Amino acid sequence: MNERQQRFAEEYIVDYNGTKAAQRAGYSGKTAYAQASHLLKNTEVRAAIKKNLAELRERTFITADRVILEIAKMAFTNISDIISWDADGNVTIALPEKLTAEQRSAISEMSKFTVSIPTKDGSITKTSLKLKMHSKGDALEKLARHLDLLKPNNLVGDITITVKHEQLPGDAPGAVTAASLTGAPAGPTTDPSTAPTEPTDGNPA
Repeated sequence: MNERQQRFAEEYIVDYNGTKAAQRAGYSGKTAYAQASHLLKNTEVRAAIKKNLAELRERTFITADRVILEIAKMAFTNISDIISWDADGNVTIALPEKLTAEQRSAISEMSKFTVSIPTKDGSITKTSLKLKMHSKGDALEKLARHLDLLKPNNLVGDITITVKHEQLPGDAPGAVTAASLTGAPAGPTTDPSTAPTEPTDGNPA
C-alpha cells in the first residue's frame, strides 16, 4: 500500500466520505469519486481503515457499550424525574445537584429568558427557564435498531414503537415533550445520523 492509499485510510474515518477523503489524500478532485470507489474495494485499504478505526476507539475510550449506555439514559429518563407541575400549571425544575448523572445526560438544553408583560402602570419583567430534553423517540429507535428489535415495517410481532408528544401544562410550546410506547402501526424509517462502521463506496462531494 502506497503513501496516498495510507493517507486515504486515515482520512476516511474523519467523516466517512470517500470522495472528500480522496481529495484530502492528494487525489485529483475530478477523479476523487472514482478513486474512492476503487480504494474502498482494495482489501489492504479496507484493512487499514478498520485498523485505524479500532485505534481511534481505543485512544478515545469509545466503545459500543459506552455509546449504548449513553443512549439508554436519554431513552429511559422520565420527565417527571426532572420537573414537576401542579393543577394551576406551575412548573418546578429540580436543581442540578438533585439530579443523577443519568438524568442530567437526558437534558439537551437549559436556558433562561425574560418576558416583558404590559400592565396598567407600565410593565413587569418575568424571568423563565426553558428545559429541553433529548428526543426519547430517537433514542428508543436507535436502541431498538442496535438490538435488532425492528423488523420489516418496524414490527416486532404485534408491537410497534411509536412516539406520542404531549405539551406540558404552563410551559412554552415545544419546550418539553414526553414520549410513550403504543401499539399503533408505523411505516419504515431510516436513521441517516448513524455513521457506518464498515467502509462503504465513496460519496459524491
